[in-house]
Amino acid sequence: MRRFTIRPTQTLATVAVTAVAIGAVGVGCGGGNDNNNGSSNTGTSTNTQATAPAQPPPAAAGTIQVSGKEFSFNLSTKSVAKPGKVTFDFKNVGHVEHDFSINGKTTPLTKPGGTANLTVDLTKKGTYRYLCTVPGHAAAGMEGQFTVR
Repeated sequence: MRRFTIRPTQTLATVAVTAVAIGAVGVGCGGGNDNNNGSSNTGTSTNTQATAPAQPPPAAAGTIQVSGKEFSFNLSTKSVAKPGKVTFDFKNVGHVEHDFSINGKTTPLTKPGGTANLTVDLTKKGTYRYLCTVPGHAAAGMEGQFTVR
């Protein structure tokens, strides 16, 4: 294995992004969804090319539009007014496979252009971490906080 020397001019972020990019190439080169981390995948996945508005208005009934790409998520809203069932409609707008995980539930690994739906029961007020479970993606920025008020 080749060793890399970090120069003072390189930042930790540069090294992390480089490592994630190298890992993303391997993830994007094939393989199925073998990232079963013990959580149940209750979502559905399709690889349709349907277009959706870039910024849909926040949903009143608990449906959140989520787009994911290298290396960020964009949610139509990052909070709901009260505890209950919330559906996350995830679309992978990136160039490699991604998923969306919150409160122990994870969508199937979704190919570029594909979509997946995930319904989660957020029973308590508070913040819930969401992330992409592909190794290195959360560390590169594919994570955030969702709030139940």
